Amino acid sequence: MEDPILSVTLGPALALLLVLLVALLAYGARLTFRGPFEDPEMTARGSTPLLPMGARQFFAWVSRPFVRVLVRTGISADAITLFSIALAAGAGLAVAWDRFAVAGWLYLATGLCDFFDGRVARAYRTAGPRGAVLDSVVDRYAEGLLLTGLAWSYRAEPTLLVVLLALTGSFLVPYVRARAEAAAAATSNVGLMQRPERVVLLGTTLVLSPAAQVLVAPGADLPHHALAAVGVAVLGLLSHATAIHRLVHVMRALSAAPPVEEPEEDAIGPAVVVEEPDRGRAA
Repeated sequence: MEDPILSVTLGPALALLLVLLVALLAYGARLTFRGPFEDPEMTARGSTPLLPMGARQFFAWVSRPFVRVLVRTGISADAITLFSIALAAGAGLAVAWDRFAVAGWLYLATGLCDFFDGRVARAYRTAGPRGAVLDSVVDRYAEGLLLTGLAWSYRAEPTLLVVLLALTGSFLVPYVRARAEAAAAATSNVGLMQRPERVVLLGTTLVLSPAAQVLVAPGADLPHHALAAVGVAVLGLLSHATAIHRLVHVMRALSAAPPVEEPEEDAIGPAVVVEEPDRGRAA
């Protein structure tokens, strides 16, 4: 690998670190003079060990100017959501062509779009089930596109099995949550590897993997993009652990719920419930 790899990886990373440092200083000043910032949505969602509440509140505070700019442009939340899948498709193609750093940056951008579309929808007062369904489906496509690209990149290596583990795990986590919500059992903040954590972990390891290969062990006989492989392995293991944790949580909650009483049958046959007509509706 040559120096251009380092420039693609470390250049944007150093610029981002500088921006974060300035933002942290500004946030520190706010904490000193005005107290901590509290975003109601972040507070309602809660925190996880990998992304604590302080980090979430800081991110919500930093992102406010960008949300205002998006709202002033008049762009719709759906447009941001659909743009995120274009970014994810680019990330999948980039990683398949062995451009891991580019893929990582594009995938992190999809995570930002996933955050911004909900904020924009609430600013326009258009948030609702329709947008939530579209957002959820697009999120699954985004993860699937990137992991498919990774599977192609590792197709001739044992790491392919790790990618498949991550692929199934990342789809099982939201599936268990959807089934739980259908059964009226909440799974909010249950498990380590939720959507934001998956984006941060996978995007960051992809971005840093080429530079790590050059700086840490140049010329060493390591697996192809070893850091990315480690990130995918952690993603796969923790995603399945999260899915199982949620499943156990849901099963316990449903076991504690009172059973649904079925209508009793009489000697003639099953009970028939006769409903009164809706008097507020025209016949």
